[in-house]
Amino acid sequence: MSKIECLSVDKNLSEFEYCRLKPINRNVSEFSFKLKLHDTINDLTANYELLQKFNRYSPIGINYTLNICKYFTNRKNEKFVTIFFDLMNNYINLNHSCPFKDYIQLEKFYARHDRLPLPILSGEYLFKTSWFVKQKLRVQTEEVQAELKDAGAEHCRTLQKVEVPTVRDNFMQRKR
Repeated sequence: MSKIECLSVDKNLSEFEYCRLKPINRNVSEFSFKLKLHDTINDLTANYELLQKFNRYSPIGINYTLNICKYFTNRKNEKFVTIFFDLMNNYINLNHSCPFKDYIQLEKFYARHDRLPLPILSGEYLFKTSWFVKQKLRVQTEEVQAELKDAGAEHCRTLQKVEVPTVRDNFMQRKR
């Protein structure tokens, strides 16, 4: 990540104690934030959007809204979101159903494209989140992922090395 912006829209409900990027090396930065909650949250909804930069940031098909409280009650119904939360599982304390009290904290997280089940094309990405409590916008974040080079190509090469047996192969093995 090369840039991060965190905004608490309603400071009566929540406030960022910190929101920062810490460079680890030339290509990796760790993202950390601590959002202090001034009130208990029983209804939390989040919208996630992924955009890729061409001439400007353009949507690439991921714009997803999720009721967080319902999600943690039954994770099986939301496969896409489970991939996202599994990436952050060891870094965030947002891992249970409502109510949420005290704070929401993410520590030393960095995006690892090699842990995604889908290839990522080379380019610059913007990941936006909007958090709603009782259908009112309360918090926004924007993370810019710096240039990813050949992340998707390498992943595709790995996938090409895997041989998938065909129906004919299965038939021939049964005959032997």
